[in-house]
Amino acid sequence: MNEDWTKWCPGCRQHLPVEDWHRHKGTKDGLQYRCKVCQRQLVTSARNRRKKAEQQAMRRLLKEQREAYDALLREALEEVGLA
Repeated sequence: MNEDWTKWCPGCRQHLPVEDWHRHKGTKDGLQYRCKVCQRQLVTSARNRRKKAEQQAMRRLLKEQREAYDALLREALEEVGLA
């Protein structure tokens, strides 16, 4: 590939040299659709969104489990007459 060749990045809207792109065998030009910097930002933001969603789901699950445990405990204490 020609080292002087540049490619347009839709992420940062710039023409960048080939060195600023990761390879991708599935494309006609053999390069990723976004430059290295934009691709890194895209992957990082997706990872952060996924991590935040997983944390929220875990908090929801733990809250539900805590509420179910408290209900069972209350029920057991009422049976024994301690509540």
